[in-house]
Amino acid sequence: MTTASTPLARQRHFAPSQLTGAQLATLRALLSEALADHQTHFEQSDALATSLTADTDDDAGRDREMARLNADRARDAMADVSHALGRFDDGTYGSCETCGRPIPFERLEAIPQARHCVACPRPGGFIR
Repeated sequence: MTTASTPLARQRHFAPSQLTGAQLATLRALLSEALADHQTHFEQSDALATSLTADTDDDAGRDREMARLNADRARDAMADVSHALGRFDDGTYGSCETCGRPIPFERLEAIPQARHCVACPRPGGFIR
C-alpha cells in the first residue's frame, strides 16, 4: 500500500546489487565527472543566453533560444545524474526502478544514470 509519505518506488523490493565495490567506485566516479561536465555546460549555455538577451536581431534570437535549450538539456542531465547519486545513498543504485532487478554493470558503465533494466519500458520511451 502506498502512503502519502512513502513514494511507490521506495516501497518496491529492490534486489541486492550484484556490483562489486570496484565497479561501484568506477560508476560513482563516472557520475561525479558527468555532473561536473553538465554543470559546466549549463553555466556556459546560461551565460551565453543571458549575454544575447539585449541583442534583438534574428540571428541573436535563434542563438539565444539554442543556448536556452542547451542549458535546459544540461539541467535535465544534472537532475538525472543527481538522482543516480542519490540512489547510491539510499542503497538502490544499480536496481531497475520498474521491476527492482539488478541492472548489469555493462549497461551502467555505458549509461551510469540508467534507472531501468533493458527489459522494462521507460516512460516516454527515453533511455534512463
